[in-house]
Amino acid sequence: MGFLTILTTLPLSIVTWQCFKLYKNYTIARTIGVPILITPIGALHPIWQTGRWLPKLLKLLPFGLGDFANYDPLSSYLPDRYHRHAKLGDAYVVVSPSSNVLMVANAKAADDILSRRKDFIKHPSMYDALNVYGPNVDTLNGEEWQRHRRLTTPPFNERNSDLVWRESINQAQAMLKKWLLCNSSGVRHMDEDAATLALHVLTGAGFGQPHIFDDGLAKPGPGHAMTCRDALRYILHHMMVSIVLGMVKIPNYLLFGSIKRGQLAMTEFGQYMTEMVENERKAIRQKEKSKENLLSVLVRTSDANAAAGDRNHLTSDEIYGNLFVYCMAGHDTSAGVLHHSIILMASFPEVQTWVYEELTNVLPFSDPQNWDYAATFPQLKRCLSVIYETVRYIGAIPLIPKHTDKSPQSISLGDRELLIPPETFVFI
Repeated sequence: MGFLTILTTLPLSIVTWQCFKLYKNYTIARTIGVPILITPIGALHPIWQTGRWLPKLLKLLPFGLGDFANYDPLSSYLPDRYHRHAKLGDAYVVVSPSSNVLMVANAKAADDILSRRKDFIKHPSMYDALNVYGPNVDTLNGEEWQRHRRLTTPPFNERNSDLVWRESINQAQAMLKKWLLCNSSGVRHMDEDAATLALHVLTGAGFGQPHIFDDGLAKPGPGHAMTCRDALRYILHHMMVSIVLGMVKIPNYLLFGSIKRGQLAMTEFGQYMTEMVENERKAIRQKEKSKENLLSVLVRTSDANAAAGDRNHLTSDEIYGNLFVYCMAGHDTSAGVLHHSIILMASFPEVQTWVYEELTNVLPFSDPQNWDYAATFPQLKRCLSVIYETVRYIGAIPLIPKHTDKSPQSISLGDRELLIPPETFVFI
């Protein structure tokens, strides 16, 4: 009898507690003074991250009972875009039992929020998962963020931009050659090819490890089961698996299928980064010239500061953490923008012709290997315009999550002043 009582009262207690938290968050959200949407499942709930089938099923419920499935900002961005803001205004709050999320789509307010890094912080629940290999500039706040920012800026210079330019030309030529062989069958895997191009530019200009665009399976290095490129490719293509594996230690006997391969990829890429950093430090000791790739500049800048007794240097784990974030942030954004810009130009032939006119005027009719970055790149203003418009239309980073932490914060929204309560997420 006692077991049956527990069995019946436990679900009721859980529902009651969730309703209480929902009501509490609702009363807090009302103080902001913007439209409110209510959902029984929070934006950060794992249910939205495990697959899209459940939200699709919920949306089929009659009488609008499943409308809350559209309120999750992380999964509804592309289908919804600006429509909900057009209806509700530049800001509205999504209230759930777990948290309140203020959605903001106002340029001045966004600029204000992003500039106030101490007032609007990166919340650990959204960023700690990216500390897979170590702390990094993308996950830290306050003075630690400033330290990482100073030390991770030097690799992004014009000499490295020239290296990216040359590597991009090599990969683009090879990709175009592959596409031309498709003939009437057409290009069926443009997204995969764009991802390969971005990955190869990343490994070439970032780590000094160039790859042929369509070279098939390469042999792993000594003591490795995967190549550095293939390990990184798997991590980037299965990001959720990688993040979970970085947060939770799963026993080997429970590893199978994609999880097992994901664990192998994480281990392999970590080993490759360790080897590359140690090789760079060996080159420094032997007074070899810097290779001018991202890894080389990062290690040399940090180690030079450490040798001079400057506290502003990165530990090995911090170097690994930043290298990984460079890869993660640089790969998907670049691949996505390249992929979408080509599709959009194909959809708007007049824009394609407009860009073609610039290319024929700026680029000499010679071997692309002879195209000079410093002289050519600044003249490609129409190309830059297409990239800007692509990013505006299909954002590479759809949302930027911030948090008010323990203190209330105010922002200006048009002619109004909003006071945002403590412990509120702000999604820009």
